[in-house]
Amino acid sequence: MMEMRKQEKQQKTPQAESRNETLQCLLECGKFLGVFLFALFVFNVILEMHYIPSESMEPTIMTGRYVLCDRASYLFKDYEGHRGDIVVFEDPNGSGSLLIKRVIAVAGDTVEFKDGDVYLNGELSEEPYIKTPHSTHSFQTSYTVPENSIFVMGDNRENSMDSRFFASPFVETRAVRSRKLG
Repeated sequence: MMEMRKQEKQQKTPQAESRNETLQCLLECGKFLGVFLFALFVFNVILEMHYIPSESMEPTIMTGRYVLCDRASYLFKDYEGHRGDIVVFEDPNGSGSLLIKRVIAVAGDTVEFKDGDVYLNGELSEEPYIKTPHSTHSFQTSYTVPENSIFVMGDNRENSMDSRFFASPFVETRAVRSRKLG
């Protein structure tokens, strides 16, 4: 009698097999959906990709490339400002577009332009990343960065719309959306 019950349990009806296949399919779809939602969260909240449409950051970032940026660090607090960082921020001229530039100076710093070179707080700034050395010019010769602001420039100084040309030369730290990783 016991053997008959074991045989009955081992023999599955077509309905039971169909139900098991349906459950397996739902489980696999659920896993895929979970991975997809996690990736969506990561790439919309924690990280973001930015396409580089112009040559303003060459040779560091070439035109047509994508860069991965840390967004999570600036969701709940303003950017603190670190010289040399490459940041993504809202265009201070109000176009609504996002720009990507290098932080040259932070609050309290004085930036000066002499003979195509950049001086930071009276010292010649070492800039191995710029496209053409001794090519930095500005309509104004000196800027002092106010609190909660940064001064930014592209690495391709001859082809960059940056703090030297913005209506207000300083980017507010709260306008920084993300920082380039790596």
